[in-house]
Amino acid sequence: ASERIGKFLGQLVPLLIQNTKSGDDNLRDDCLQAIETLVIRCPREVTPFLKSISDLCLEYMKLENVLEEQGSDMEEEEE
Repeated sequence: ASERIGKFLGQLVPLLIQNTKSGDDNLRDDCLQAIETLVIRCPREVTPFLKSISDLCLEYMKLENVLEEQGSDMEEEEE
């Protein structure tokens, strides 16, 4: 399968990355899952995109931490 989709990663990966920034949480999650699948299934073909993918993952890991902190702060205020 990686041979068939690998030749389209130059178009596909930037589109997936772009759509993670759309503001739609469901679309972002779906795009991140698709990227994860590409990394697992097409490791050699996805190598040129790993820097962009890593940066994207770090960005959303930081966002998740901020959201978790805000959520715990709100819970403390409610108590």
